[in-house]
Amino acid sequence: MKNPSEATARTDSTRSGSRWQDLATAAGIFLPVIAIALIVVASSYYHEFELAWHNGQPRWVAKAVPFTVDGLVLAAGIAVTWALSNGIRGWKRLIRPVGALAVGALATLAANLFSALSGSWLRPAVSVWAGVAALLVGDIGMWWISERRALADPGSRPAAARCSCPPPPVTLAEAAPLARAELKARGEKHGEPELADRFETTRYKIHAALSALTPQTPAGIGETPPPGPSVPAGLNGSGSHVD
Repeated sequence: MKNPSEATARTDSTRSGSRWQDLATAAGIFLPVIAIALIVVASSYYHEFELAWHNGQPRWVAKAVPFTVDGLVLAAGIAVTWALSNGIRGWKRLIRPVGALAVGALATLAANLFSALSGSWLRPAVSVWAGVAALLVGDIGMWWISERRALADPGSRPAAARCSCPPPPVTLAEAAPLARAELKARGEKHGEPELADRFETTRYKIHAALSALTPQTPAGIGETPPPGPSVPAGLNGSGSHVD
């Protein structure tokens, strides 16, 4: 028979080894990702600075221009991630942050491709880029505020996003008929004893809940009068008694 302490020690050792293996795997994956990201950021910064510098921007402006490009990409990426994590779907609701992310990505690619290029047609684009980035980042902020308010107040959402489902039953009188109909549709027993067992209550309460939704007929209306005493046929064959 195995010693329980030895089995516990082996289990702990296995868990510890698996934990260290997971940490080593995560480090092997994410450390290169972080290193490559830093290299890409540094390279993009240099190319964006070089493009602005070669197209007539002062040195201090050329140093600041890369932050407008990468800042736009960062803000739009965070906005899209927040939207997806909060269940916001659909092109109509995501077009503003996704569009800004696409513009920032295209600007980064263009700066890396044409970093050594200069020309009269390119200088105006470099000059107005900071203003375009500011407008897009501001629009992302306004979009986030409106979507956050919509999440906090469901009544302010578009009609298509609202739930048209009926409210769930909260009382026994509301739930009992629905449960009986569901059991009947499944082909299961749906009598008062079965409902009482499922709701963990008494049969009397189930009967009262089901009767509460049954329309009551006023006394004397629509009722068939009880049959009266039969009258033996008279000698003349009629139903009346002859004195």
